[in-house]
Amino acid sequence: MIDLPAEWLLAASDDIDAAEKLLSENHLTHIVSFHCQQAVEKTFKAVLEKY
Repeated sequence: MIDLPAEWLLAASDDIDAAEKLLSENHLTHIVSFHCQQAVEKTFKAVLEKY
């Protein structure tokens, strides 16, 4: 059986990794913000799947 909350958290972690890698590029701050927003959304989805 697939552990959906864990899968969502892995995907959120990937978004955080992407944001951290792009953080030093000043012209890509909007992309960093997008990945941070996506990480939060995916974390909320993990919580919803869990409970």
